[in-house]
Amino acid sequence: MLRVSKQPSDQTKVSVALVLYAIAMCATPLHGSLAFAQTPTTSNQLNSPALNVRIVEQPPTTPSDLEQQKQSLQRDKDDLVAQQTMANGTTYLVWITGAQFALTLIGTALLFFTLRLNREATNAAVTANATTRLAVDQEQANSKRQLRAYVLVDTIEFIQGGQHDAPKVKLIARNYGQTPADQVQIVLMIDQTLTDNEEKHSVGSEEFEVLADSKAPMGPDASLTLETKARGPLNQHDLQSLYGGTKPIYAFGRINYVDCFNQKQFTEFRFRTARAELSGISSTMLVCAKGNSYSHG
Repeated sequence: MLRVSKQPSDQTKVSVALVLYAIAMCATPLHGSLAFAQTPTTSNQLNSPALNVRIVEQPPTTPSDLEQQKQSLQRDKDDLVAQQTMANGTTYLVWITGAQFALTLIGTALLFFTLRLNREATNAAVTANATTRLAVDQEQANSKRQLRAYVLVDTIEFIQGGQHDAPKVKLIARNYGQTPADQVQIVLMIDQTLTDNEEKHSVGSEEFEVLADSKAPMGPDASLTLETKARGPLNQHDLQSLYGGTKPIYAFGRINYVDCFNQKQFTEFRFRTARAELSGISSTMLVCAKGNSYSHG
């Protein structure tokens, strides 16, 4: 009879290899952790009848290794504490920055408020100073007006002339102020054209010439008399118009002078005759409604 020997299968081979590996692991004493160095497994190796296994024993731990591990753990702990400290410091820094920003805003607001108060105080001081200066100037002006000279016309008389004599006008000026007047100048004019027009008679008209020009100093309450004649005698027709009161004669002029404060002052005047005042040899002339003024400075 013929015997046929049967070859073992691949699955049987793998099982045998695992059993042998387990027996070897149990028979080898363990001194530490085992490290396996495995080689890449291919399909050819799986089909091989044996599995190569290499066992590497880890060397024992020495005191130096323990010290290094301890130092490493301490460094990790120190790093963690430093990170935590830095995180806390960053938080505090954020709070401090916010507080500084808030204080800066408050300081800026207080600065603007202080500047506003200072501006208001400055404006108030300027206003008070201007008011005080205005009051002082006004007081000085009032004092000057009270103390300065006032040279005004006291009276003007019309003196009749004869058949061959021209009429005359006599002016008396007086200083009614409390201080002297210097460089007094009196300009007196007579209009004998018998034109009843008050607006026409004023100093500076080219048709009238200056008949009298007198300069002299004048103290308080002092008077100055100036007398001047008309250009010629009046004819019979003019005398009838004059004495009949239909046409007056005008006397007008200007007084210029300088007061004690070295300010130029003036007085303008305008007078006229009237029928009631021509009864005698001389008569006082009347003040016209217009043409009389004086400086107020």
